[in-house]
Amino acid sequence: MVPRGVLTALITPLDERGELSERALRWLVEEGIRGGVHGVVFGGTTGEGAFLPQRVRYRGLVTVAEAVRGRIAVLAGIEECRWEEAVDGVRQAKDLGADAVVVAPPYYEKLDPQEIERFYVDLVETCDFPVVLYHIPSRTHNPIAPEVVARLAKDPRVVGIKDSGGDLEYFRSVRRAVQSSDFRCWIGFAGPLDQCLAAKGDGAICAVANILPKEVRGLWDVAVFTPDRIEGYENRELIAELETMARQGGGVRLWKAAVGWILAAELSMASPLLPLSAVERGRVQALLARRSEVKPLDQAAW
Repeated sequence: MVPRGVLTALITPLDERGELSERALRWLVEEGIRGGVHGVVFGGTTGEGAFLPQRVRYRGLVTVAEAVRGRIAVLAGIEECRWEEAVDGVRQAKDLGADAVVVAPPYYEKLDPQEIERFYVDLVETCDFPVVLYHIPSRTHNPIAPEVVARLAKDPRVVGIKDSGGDLEYFRSVRRAVQSSDFRCWIGFAGPLDQCLAAKGDGAICAVANILPKEVRGLWDVAVFTPDRIEGYENRELIAELETMARQGGGVRLWKAAVGWILAAELSMASPLLPLSAVERGRVQALLARRSEVKPLDQAAW
């Protein structure tokens, strides 16, 4: 069973040639484990999965699985329009030792709810592997209706949903529609963890854990064990500031710039994505530099 809690939506660290930096990826995984995250997701939206060459996706998932060594859960992101490529991606994740896949509905063409449901039913039947639904209508333009989620959740191989829609009412509707405690409901941001748990959710799969794994785990612990103290949690403001900056336009570029600053390394974007501008990068670095929780490292340290 995939865990409750906080999972890191990993960036994909690419060097100046656009090749995977296995060293940086291993550091991210190890740093997350030291910080207490419950799992990692490789190749999703934050990992630029829709843009990665197959060789990078393959090598990245191998690197993550080797670095984790069974200590936490490993999930693989799948964002494909073509049926055969979606199937190949799930089978590859299965073969490489992932615990589950996080699968977005096909994008580009507008699908009706029956077509979205058919996509997932056929995928699960074909691959026989745990699937997490991925609701991210800002990217796919194909929302997964709560009633579709409820029907899909009757299959025990459909193990959960990641909701990155940013609409807590949708999240509550899904949780009301699916009562099973075995079906996980994660949000895509750490900031609203208390609201997620109040709606009987199960945690967050979030990008901010790339740079603040210990602090995000701390937020989870406060939300679970002492929710009346969450407003006073010292790192909540920093988490919220970073997630707000990402939502306002930085997105994956922000997370990659932040990790690059910590590692004192130039990390490139998957083509055709461009990095943050120098001004935007400066804003991120200034925010991080004001906080003692985040410090740049000498390259010898990682």
